Amino acid sequence: MSASMMERVVNGVLIAVTSFILWLASRSLHESYFSEVQFAMGIDLFHIPSGIRLLLLLIGGAAAATGIALANLLSVEAELGIGGSAQIVLASFYTAFATLFSLWLTLRIMGVDRDLKVLAPRHLPWICLGTAVGSSMFHNVFFSAIAPVPLASLALNTLAMIAGDFLGSLAVVGLLWGAIRLIRRVF
Repeated sequence: MSASMMERVVNGVLIAVTSFILWLASRSLHESYFSEVQFAMGIDLFHIPSGIRLLLLLIGGAAAATGIALANLLSVEAELGIGGSAQIVLASFYTAFATLFSLWLTLRIMGVDRDLKVLAPRHLPWICLGTAVGSSMFHNVFFSAIAPVPLASLALNTLAMIAGDFLGSLAVVGLLWGAIRLIRRVF
């Protein structure tokens, strides 16, 4: 294995481990402080971890999605009430990579390269919205295939998840953007 390939593997593993830890920490903190904003099982009207996930995926791509998927293995059964090892593994990886796919699709539609060279503050709300819409739709269609729900419930759950993911992502991204601007002014 060449040195550059080994470096990419090590970087990918570090990104995955960091994403694993940050995703679990964000979910734990969210459950501690925002448990009252739950709309339905696994659906919050303000979901801070969605913003952390978005940042991790923007920075780390597929390696971050892998770390998030592995962290999901620890919580998806309890959060969503699904059983069976195959369903848990599939749900854990599907939800992480569906969000990554939604992000990549949103970036492509907006004309932003995945290396984020042309990313501007005006793109951030649209990235939050596009990722929330795509991720929520993929997520709810997948889980309704596992445990069918009436169409009205599916629509309401999807809209609630879009709102929660969008608001949580916008809050996290907005706070980070504000902190970066403040740091630049001070230094």
